[in-house]
Amino acid sequence: MSRQHLLALLLSLWLGTAWAGQGCNQTPIQASDLAHASRNALRLYERLQASPWQAVLLAREGSDLSPYGLHYSHVGVALRDSPKGPWTVFHLLNECGTAHSSLYDEGLTNFYLDDLQSDDTLILIPDPALQEAMVRQASTPQPAKLHEPNYNMIARPGSPQFQNSNQWVLEWLASLDGDSPALSREAARTRPLYLAFTPDVIEIDRLTRLGAGLFKANVDFHDHPFADRVAGRYQVVSVRSVARALLDSRRLAGLLEYRQGRWQALKQQASEQQAAVAGL
Repeated sequence: MSRQHLLALLLSLWLGTAWAGQGCNQTPIQASDLAHASRNALRLYERLQASPWQAVLLAREGSDLSPYGLHYSHVGVALRDSPKGPWTVFHLLNECGTAHSSLYDEGLTNFYLDDLQSDDTLILIPDPALQEAMVRQASTPQPAKLHEPNYNMIARPGSPQFQNSNQWVLEWLASLDGDSPALSREAARTRPLYLAFTPDVIEIDRLTRLGAGLFKANVDFHDHPFADRVAGRYQVVSVRSVARALLDSRRLAGLLEYRQGRWQALKQQASEQQAAVAGL
């Protein structure tokens, strides 16, 4: 690849909705951070381009969720062909710690510019029919109909009042699991893919809950039943539970991770996918 082609590619991986997910940071992005994100984006781009996939899910480790038994924190949708550039990422982002969110489309470099815990990356490959539906509907108003802008980091699965990033992805995928796309969150939750979904349960002690509830606008524990709040056990839509829904609904064609500094083997058999999903 010539230097001109490489520079053009890196620019396309950067372009998208400018500064999406970076609005809280008023300081300029450091050159070293941009270079690191660009290397991650180029590595991911090369792997995606070498594949036959047209649409995938991408997940990153944006927060340390290991105390809750989870690894990846955030998932989005990536499409091979988009007016914004190759492998544009579509995802829901919280706006600067507020109780509001928006849908964004951005390049792969931006996807890695969010002060991540590690370079670990998860690729979930839906089956070809679901990929086709994702490509067909992504450029229509339909995905936005599944967006609830009232954001809650710990939103209860199925909550009509709130939504977070992973919920939007789950509900949009579920909306495509049928003869025609569902046009509401409620309708999406009646589709087979959503019915195969089982949430993860995380434990949050009372002091942590009180601190988050008092000082963070994007966390509302009252979305959960009183008995769960008393027990400190909260059902959530995790990246792992999204992967599990795809697997259990038989819509997962493959799973691939960049972890511990290298690409792992592509998981295509149900038994190996099941073992891999458990570690997400």
